[in-house]
Amino acid sequence: MKILRRTAGIVVLVILFLGCNNNNITQLYDTQENEFELVSNELLRIDNNLIIKLLSVSDKRCPIGVVCDHSGNVDLGLEMYYNGEFKNIELSYNKSITGLSVDFEGYNLSVVEVMPYLYNNEQVIDLADYKIYIKVTTTN
Repeated sequence: MKILRRTAGIVVLVILFLGCNNNNITQLYDTQENEFELVSNELLRIDNNLIIKLLSVSDKRCPIGVVCDHSGNVDLGLEMYYNGEFKNIELSYNKSITGLSVDFEGYNLSVVEVMPYLYNNEQVIDLADYKIYIKVTTTN
């Protein structure tokens, strides 16, 4: 009876996670392809165990046409759904720095590109307009 209740609870959480906010699930991907597009209000299903959702983008890159001392980072807030549990992680991207990645439950995630790019200091990009290209590989 306890197992049935726990299973029902997990199913309800999955339904809530997938059904709330009119999220769309992208197709099931094979991690051999490695590179995926992640956008706001869409869930990226990597395999039967891992689903990724983009929560936030903090874009501190130097805009095109502006002279800066350093290139700046893009910090991403991601919600990970793995084997029935939700976990939030942060992932950073800087075009000038290689090797920025996060290991998570047997997967390695790194950002390949963040679009669009800033063009001036006053520009504000809405979360819905970002396209994040991430590379996901298995570490096993």
